[in-house]
Amino acid sequence: YSKEFEKWLLYLVAGSGLFIWFRASLRGFEVIDFVIFTYKQVVTYTWQFGQISISLQNLISFGYILLIFILIANLLYIILREEVLPRVDARRGFPLAATVLSRYLIMLLGFVFAMAAAGIELSKLNLLISALGVGIGFGLQSLVNNLVSGLVIAFEKPLNLDDEVEIAGKTGTVKSIGFRSSVLTTFDGAEVI
Repeated sequence: YSKEFEKWLLYLVAGSGLFIWFRASLRGFEVIDFVIFTYKQVVTYTWQFGQISISLQNLISFGYILLIFILIANLLYIILREEVLPRVDARRGFPLAATVLSRYLIMLLGFVFAMAAAGIELSKLNLLISALGVGIGFGLQSLVNNLVSGLVIAFEKPLNLDDEVEIAGKTGTVKSIGFRSSVLTTFDGAEVI
């Protein structure tokens, strides 16, 4: 993953450099005080939706916190999958299940923190969560079915990566196993989800 880390490090350095250049330019043109004042006016403007008030600052906080938790979840996923769990003597299938489950739990925790940072109380979302539950029950049955099947495959491990299998007349090797879907690469190079 050195290329991936190098790419993200380059994005971080380029973004930091752009921010420093932009701030120095505003200082050079002596408009930084006006820009900061205008920025504060824009981000603190509040929209009211019933009992929920949302500002641009809350939405920015929501996005930053969610992005940070997604990055932490992906980094932990890579560290656990590549460095930690291969060295642990565990039963077959546990390392993959543990890495995927920890990744989704950190993302869920990040979503809860991001909602709190946005100023949205989770207790006020009871009606929305109830409606979402009914929607999942009726409209998203196949997605929930795939998610439960992915959990069963991840924990029971009836198959592993690089196993040769035949599914619905397609023969190939298993390339990835996830909670929502798994990928089978056929011998003629096609990928079946």
